[in-house]
Amino acid sequence: MEILIKSCRIVDETKDFVGDIYIKDGRIVDYGEGLNYNCKIISAEKLVAMPAFIDMHVHFREPGYTYKEDIYTGSMAALKGGYTLVNLMANTSPICSNMEVVQYVLNRSRELDLVDIHQVVSVTKDFDGKTLDHLNTIDKRVKFISDDGKGVQSNLTMYKAMIKAKNMDLTIISHAEDEEIVSVDTRLSENIMTLRDIYLSKITGGRLHLAHVSTKESIKEIRKAKKEGGNITCEATPHHIALYNNDYRVNPPIR
Repeated sequence: MEILIKSCRIVDETKDFVGDIYIKDGRIVDYGEGLNYNCKIISAEKLVAMPAFIDMHVHFREPGYTYKEDIYTGSMAALKGGYTLVNLMANTSPICSNMEVVQYVLNRSRELDLVDIHQVVSVTKDFDGKTLDHLNTIDKRVKFISDDGKGVQSNLTMYKAMIKAKNMDLTIISHAEDEEIVSVDTRLSENIMTLRDIYLSKITGGRLHLAHVSTKESIKEIRKAKKEGGNITCEATPHHIALYNNDYRVNPPIR
């Protein structure tokens, strides 16, 4: 079977252009601008084609919660979706606060040899919200730290974590949720913590990635910070984009 995909944005490590992709028997045979083949044509205007994707925020639930997901099933799902590198959150059991858990995950990944896996370590030890000493024991294989699922509530702890992350060349993935006010206003809860973390990143120089952003106010502040040169990135989830809040319950809520 032959397919010619026309007028898509083609992006790889060396190129970024609008062009065509010719596929024969399930393999990419040719790509470039202005291709002409006598075969089925698919128009792909305003779509993007890339060799593979990276998912910054996944939960494979291993160790501890494999009745939900595990490294094998998660890796297979990633492959099916075109993802070849995934970043695993630390809310496992035990919580990933040490290199023993990191090593376990990396060993399982190596055994399966399906996708590249990075394991996140918790910002605070066992998500206790205050202890940072465990970060002194992690090595260069760890690139990200996060208390995803809870968020760091203490301003002082997050300030110290930002400084430590900068000195160790780590990026903090922030679950921006003020637990004190969330029962009153979930939107305000996210906005307050987003602003706090942006400001702490600005004054410390630490790299910040804001997870599952779900409010327009947060997006506005992130864009403003990036324009001002902030070392900040963010993500949105498929369910926040596609679903309705009266159908599903997640955290942060679907707006």
